[in-house]
Amino acid sequence: MHEDRIDSMYVVTKEETELFKNFFSKFKVDREFKLLRIVDTLNLHLYEDNGEFNNENFTKIKMSVDDIFLLQSDWNEKILISHENISNDTIITHLRGDDTGLHVKHKFIRKGSKWYLASVIDYST
Repeated sequence: MHEDRIDSMYVVTKEETELFKNFFSKFKVDREFKLLRIVDTLNLHLYEDNGEFNNENFTKIKMSVDDIFLLQSDWNEKILISHENISNDTIITHLRGDDTGLHVKHKFIRKGSKWYLASVIDYST
């Protein structure tokens, strides 16, 4: 009979899964952390005046991280934030400006044990 044995020298510890609230708290205030936590190619969907969406893909090299998600300290008006749990590995964050026409959805996905911004849909008028 074959028995599996675990050699104590080779025990692999599983990385703890990052909580979204901890990730998001840091993401919205730390410029360097934010850049690290955007997928390599970000999908950006901008609502145009003609009612169509302009879809673009940005690599980290070409994007201004401040244009994708302003740091909380840069907000000039009251921003309302809500989170929509799509699945265990996907959360949509809604940003709405107080009487400004701002309405942006940010899709965050968990890859492995960490959260990343995967796409942005800007419905702002």
